[in-house]
Amino acid sequence: AAAKAAAALELIKLNSPKVEDRSPVDFFLFGGNLRLKLWTLLDDPESSVYAKGLLTFVASIIVLSCLNIILSSMPELAEYENAWNTIETICIAIFTIDYGCRWILFPESEDDAKNSFGVVGTFVSARVRFMTNVFSMIDLLAILPYYITLSSPDGGRSSWAAVRVLRLIRVTRIFKLGSHSRIIQVVLESIVAGSSAFGMLGIFLFAYLLVMGSLLFECEKDEPGTVFTSIFECFWASMATVTTVGYGDMTPVTTCGQIVCGACAMTGVLGMTLPISIIGALYADKSEEALHGNEKKKEHVPEPKTPTNEIEMKTISS
Repeated sequence: AAAKAAAALELIKLNSPKVEDRSPVDFFLFGGNLRLKLWTLLDDPESSVYAKGLLTFVASIIVLSCLNIILSSMPELAEYENAWNTIETICIAIFTIDYGCRWILFPESEDDAKNSFGVVGTFVSARVRFMTNVFSMIDLLAILPYYITLSSPDGGRSSWAAVRVLRLIRVTRIFKLGSHSRIIQVVLESIVAGSSAFGMLGIFLFAYLLVMGSLLFECEKDEPGTVFTSIFECFWASMATVTTVGYGDMTPVTTCGQIVCGACAMTGVLGMTLPISIIGALYADKSEEALHGNEKKKEHVPEPKTPTNEIEMKTISS
């Protein structure tokens, strides 16, 4: 049975349309060219005018949904609650259709076929891979709170902490733009690639806050009415100084404290520049890769089939 299933899967792979510019190669277990065209329409905005139009439409709905969340929170506009709810329902319906279409049309890959049993296993493996994708999880987070709050007895109007958290999660739908915009994807890929630089930045900040906070506390602790009552409290002032924000809510009054804050501001700029420049360089590299990838797609034109025998020549001529 296993051998027959593997043979059937291999036959489907051979006869199905493929996305050859990916590794491992993606293919479609069912739907053939229709599914390939629909997936390209959803996944590649540069493939056609219709794909660009669809991207513009979905992006507009995302922006509209975010504006709806903002306006519905304003007390002076509370009388239009029914209108806000209607807009929210329409936006969620569009997001749900978009997510469902992507779930169904998402292509299978050679890895899915290798790690699964038969056609059904390959299909399920591809769906799991889709649902564990970062942008797919963002898409799901954008719509899930609506259905959860809708199923609550009061329709999500409760002040219960869990419901408030679900309402807050709604704002993550702005990140849905990332699944439709190659530019945002390049930024996120650069951040992931620069995780070591972020780690270095985090270690630097912690060490810096610890040293500067301790020095600031020793300089200011004996002053009457001081706001620097502990090293932990000094962390906030050090953070505002090292990032050159300077809120002004905690200001040193001693000469020693002012020197420490001045040194913190000057050396903090130098210390944060290196990790940020690494991430900037990674973004430039990823942008160049994406640009070259688009150019290759545009330059690739399938070669016309050349007749190899007399029968094919007669067929073409007729």
